[in-house]
Amino acid sequence: MALHRLLGIDLGVPAPQILDDFYQDIGFVGVDHCWGPKEAPDQIRVQEAPYRQLLEMRLACHREQDMSEIGGRLDGIGIKHSMRDGKLIVPDPVNKFTVTIEPREVEDVPEPEPRLVNRPTSDRRKRVLVLA
Repeated sequence: MALHRLLGIDLGVPAPQILDDFYQDIGFVGVDHCWGPKEAPDQIRVQEAPYRQLLEMRLACHREQDMSEIGGRLDGIGIKHSMRDGKLIVPDPVNKFTVTIEPREVEDVPEPEPRLVNRPTSDRRKRVLVLA
């Protein structure tokens, strides 16, 4: 199978603004409930839902033929799916989220910046106080 990367996810939460604040605090960039690293500021999309849940997972494959092959495998195990707007759409019948697969070019993954770590005598990372 030619899946090569996670493009993004959609999350449902009861209070999207709280999750927006958290993502901003940890250094993600974005606006209007869309967050991620600076290379992909819309990798995580947040929307209101009655409970915390995965709504959609977006994956990339190499070419359109891969979607046909994946669709054939899904047919073989009885999983319903459809093609829409050049994407393979697979609703999960149990958990009620959707997997969307689309062809994308393989991209080099940039080297991430080193993470700030708090150590004895070094308090470089911002602290977030969470009250239960």
